[in-house]
Amino acid sequence: MSRYVISESDGRFRFDLMMEDKSDPRNEESVIKRDGFSTRDSCSDGITSVRRRAQNDRVYKRRSSENLSTGRTEYFFVMDPGLFSPVIAVSKMYLTAADRDMGIEWVKENAALAPI
Repeated sequence: MSRYVISESDGRFRFDLMMEDKSDPRNEESVIKRDGFSTRDSCSDGITSVRRRAQNDRVYKRRSSENLSTGRTEYFFVMDPGLFSPVIAVSKMYLTAADRDMGIEWVKENAALAPI
C-alpha cells in the first residue's frame, strides 16, 4: 500500500510518497520526498509530476554518497527529468545499490496510483 502525504512547516510544503511496512501496516516509511513548495497547490503539482513520470526509467538518476559518520557508502536516486527542469523528488538512503534499484521499481509500480 502506498500514499502521498502533504505536510506544512513554517509556511513551506512538502510531500512524501509513503510505503506501508508489510509486517506492520501501522509503520510507514518515506521512499521519495520533495520539499520547499510555497503553496499546497504547487506541492500537489509536484505530486502530479511524479505520477506522470514515474514509469519513465530515464528520469531516475542513480547516485551514491559516503556517510561521513560511518564511512559507508549509501545509495539513493533522484527523479530528474533533465535539462532545464527541476528535480522532481529525492529518495531515502539505501545500504546497497540493489536495494536502491528495488526502490526505483517500487516507485514505478506505485507512484502513479497512490492516493493523497
